[in-house]
Amino acid sequence: STTVVYLTRPAGLSDVTTVDVRHILVSPNDNSSSATQATDAEWDAALAEAEDILDQYNNGEKTADAFAALAKANSLDGSASVGGLYEDVYPNQMVSSFNAWCFDSARQHGDVGIVKSQYGYHVMFFEEANEDAVWEFTVKQTLASTDSNELFSALDEEYTIKVNSFGSLYFQKDVDIDS
Repeated sequence: STTVVYLTRPAGLSDVTTVDVRHILVSPNDNSSSATQATDAEWDAALAEAEDILDQYNNGEKTADAFAALAKANSLDGSASVGGLYEDVYPNQMVSSFNAWCFDSARQHGDVGIVKSQYGYHVMFFEEANEDAVWEFTVKQTLASTDSNELFSALDEEYTIKVNSFGSLYFQKDVDIDS
């Protein structure tokens, strides 16, 4: 006789939350593309620069605003204009070393560090773990997108949607202000 036992686990939703982090990218080849072709000397110079930036932070005010100012002045990443801020980062969204640093269970607001990736060195600043679990964040984003698409469709039916020279959508509504 043969007995088959099936072990099942009820479906569950992860309680992992998204996080907000700031970072400053220091690349060994002075751009934000992959730095895999950089020499050891270039990597060493990039690490020295990342350590210098972290020292500037540690010898200064040690605030999110101070870190943001350093990011604006030093980061090669596109997020530099917003002080290196990445909001609502979810697990496995970023490269593995960046991800591991962000989702360390001991991470607290104000933690700083240096992380190496294929893009260079990231001087990191942990803002916060958010209240919403990743699944809640995803649902909210999907609903917001759906609402936005429905609104756009309604406007498109009522007005002629145009694209300006910057690629932004707009519509024109003539209003009689004399009445």
